[in-house]
Amino acid sequence: MLYRFHRDPTTAHLGLDDWLYDAAQAGAQAFVGALVSALEGAGLRVRMHRDNRYARVAGRWRRGLTLNHMIAAPQPLGLTFRRCYFAPFWQIERSPHRWRRDIAGLPFEASSVPADDARAFFLRWQTQLFPLAAEARREGFLYLPLQGKLLQSRSFQACSPVEMIARVLARDPRPVRATLHPRQRYSRRERTALRRLAARHPRFEVSDMPMTEALARCDAVITQNSSVAFAGLFHAKPAVVFAETDFHHAVGSILRQGEDAAFARLTEPGPDIPAYLYWFLQEQAINAGRPEAEQRIADRLRALGWPV
Repeated sequence: MLYRFHRDPTTAHLGLDDWLYDAAQAGAQAFVGALVSALEGAGLRVRMHRDNRYARVAGRWRRGLTLNHMIAAPQPLGLTFRRCYFAPFWQIERSPHRWRRDIAGLPFEASSVPADDARAFFLRWQTQLFPLAAEARREGFLYLPLQGKLLQSRSFQACSPVEMIARVLARDPRPVRATLHPRQRYSRRERTALRRLAARHPRFEVSDMPMTEALARCDAVITQNSSVAFAGLFHAKPAVVFAETDFHHAVGSILRQGEDAAFARLTEPGPDIPAYLYWFLQEQAINAGRPEAEQRIADRLRALGWPV
């Protein structure tokens, strides 16, 4: 059956991870529920698949209506969706790469955002997501949440993560505390490289400090493109990113600005953060907790070429 998807343009296939599939079947996933309602409301049949494995040989379904969670879908009409950093905010895109999301190419204009709504939105979600954020302080260290592939410099990065650490140590005199990603497995070579950096630089250490504590205490966040830097905006913590990302408007970006200008963002006044978060999450993403979520999903799918 899976090899015949492209023969039925009236059926939309949703590729879901196991946990998302189970939640959707139990009626406990608001976004998927609204997505299914939008598709069925347009007269399409919806088939949910328990995992994304079928999409990995995507060439067989190039004409199908396929929407996958977090991975690429067969083109030209295949789409991907993922949580926009925090529930209940979601995005539907052509590409699974965050730096290729539509929002990455849009300009941010704080003056276009309703100030009172933005402030109320910021305070509500700051309290709900990060209870410690309102009491955040700066204790004199830089926080570097590491991701994966520490020794590689990939196409969307200014340098490898290990080189990023060395460059931060070379230009900022503050202590640097890095953390390892809890879902990454690091090789012996990667761990050796971190130990050698720590041996050469007493200001550098690999810490097991929880993210919420680190964000509440650090001066700034420096990373490749970790979502931790986005979370830091709720803590009023400036950030520098060494890789492409979709929230570059609010942080210093090595690739977009150059190193000097990007690091200057750590001390210069930044953008209006409540306005930015309102624009990014409420206006540009889809809030699955809002009554208009189904209509927003339909509008987005239609804009991306689906018959909705």
